[in-house]
Amino acid sequence: MTDSELPPLTFPASWDASEHRRAARTVYKLRVRSWWDRLRLPFFVLWLAIVITPGFFLPDGWSYLWSVSPWVALAFLWLVSWALLWPRLSARNVAKNDPDARAGYTRVIDATGLHLHGATSRVSLTWERIHRVVETPEFFLFYFGPKIAYYLPKRAVPPDCVEPLRERLRQLLAPSKLTLGANAS
Repeated sequence: MTDSELPPLTFPASWDASEHRRAARTVYKLRVRSWWDRLRLPFFVLWLAIVITPGFFLPDGWSYLWSVSPWVALAFLWLVSWALLWPRLSARNVAKNDPDARAGYTRVIDATGLHLHGATSRVSLTWERIHRVVETPEFFLFYFGPKIAYYLPKRAVPPDCVEPLRERLRQLLAPSKLTLGANAS
């Protein structure tokens, strides 16, 4: 049987906000990191050192440190809150603005690519457009950019279909684009 003759694999699933938050965190954790992602913390530490160092050399250093401490605390809270709140805001935005979320999605995997069918929309990604597929304990993540992915929750995949799904992905994608099964993080 050739790739074009393979029957499509269909996985319907309802949308769940807590699952969306977990998927967003997983996509973020497994993303391809840019130079800014790698240097964000060192830049913050450098900025912090530049801001507080004068307090150790000025005659009235403690008053200087007290005057900059709200700004340091605000910058730290902004960094931490963004990392913690982004998945929650993403899920809230989808729940509020996406009519398909209320009805659920059907993910279809066939020889041409990954297709997401909702009540009001359809999205299709060809296999050439998909950068990589990562299997985690909870999801199959279909990355179509270095930092963005569609997810297939494993709860939507019947246990007897997990291995056929892995095999289908092995048939359709290059090994360098796959992280499946025991190799998944």
